[in-house]
Amino acid sequence: MRYDVFLNRTANLIGENRLLKFAIVVIAVSNVIFGFFTLRAVSYQKVVLIPFGLKSPIELTGDSLSESYVLEMARTIFDLAFNYSPATVKAQYELLLTMWDPETYPKYRRKFSALEDEAETGNLVSIFIPQSVQHDPERRIIRATGKRVLLLEGEKVAESKVAEYAFTYRIRAGRLFIRDLGEWSEVKETVPAGNEGGKK
Repeated sequence: MRYDVFLNRTANLIGENRLLKFAIVVIAVSNVIFGFFTLRAVSYQKVVLIPFGLKSPIELTGDSLSESYVLEMARTIFDLAFNYSPATVKAQYELLLTMWDPETYPKYRRKFSALEDEAETGNLVSIFIPQSVQHDPERRIIRATGKRVLLLEGEKVAESKVAEYAFTYRIRAGRLFIRDLGEWSEVKETVPAGNEGGKK
């Protein structure tokens, strides 16, 4: 009799162990599945902002921004970079550099310092009136074509031409960072081959 009781208890313990192992496997698999769906949900999560001054809301999804926000930022960037006077150029470039990607920041810090000196010593006023803006969201390039006027001492027209400017950008943590900026002929050299297209 005792032998039968021992066998029954042993069989019960083995059965309980199997049941516990099964429960642990089910819990582990459900945690993995839950983790996968949580990660997927986070990547599809949208944050909608309606900042002061913009007419349409901004949508942040993963590493992409809504078209309206990117184009509004483009107008601001082109305005800060190419519309200046000797009195405003330094403050504008300092503000513009806060939007810069850390990888290309040192290069443009030096470039903007030289442009500041040129504008202040030559008493130059720059005016850029964009007539069309093209955005390629896949390659993250924005190009603007318009009229560029350069005035000496705020009055004499030193240069008046149709110009095409562009910048490339990246999005990190829901924020737009400029990588390269300048005339399209210069910026397109920094874009990998096949990335020179544009979409309106």
